[in-house]
Amino acid sequence: MTDPRTSAATNEERATLRTVRHALMSLHKLLLDHERARFEHENGRIETTHQHLKLVIEHPSFAWLRPLSGLIARFDERLDGKEPLSAADARQLATDARALTTFAEERTEYQQHYHRALEDDPDILAAHASVARSLAPFLARTSR
Repeated sequence: MTDPRTSAATNEERATLRTVRHALMSLHKLLLDHERARFEHENGRIETTHQHLKLVIEHPSFAWLRPLSGLIARFDERLDGKEPLSAADARQLATDARALTTFAEERTEYQQHYHRALEDDPDILAAHASVARSLAPFLARTSR
């Protein structure tokens, strides 16, 4: 019997994770746009793409988005990396995506901002639902 911790992820798991990554990217873009609008409302217009990127990387107003940005980077590293993606790695990525897009009783700073954005923007809520739908088959498959 193959050890599930070291067995390679199936093509189906890899495809599902790519779908999750795509949904996370769409959600991330909407959250960045939402935070940019909030920032511009409070601080004035962001004039250039370079200025926006610098703010996203360095400014505290955008810091809450870094867990999601980091997760997407991990998806890219594992899906496109030289080392094979294990079934355990695939499950961990899905679990981490679910953790960043679920409601928790005690909310971190990320979750507070995330939930506010969900309440403020129906497009973000729809993107959130898309992430949940993309995770559903993977999580159902891995929970057996």
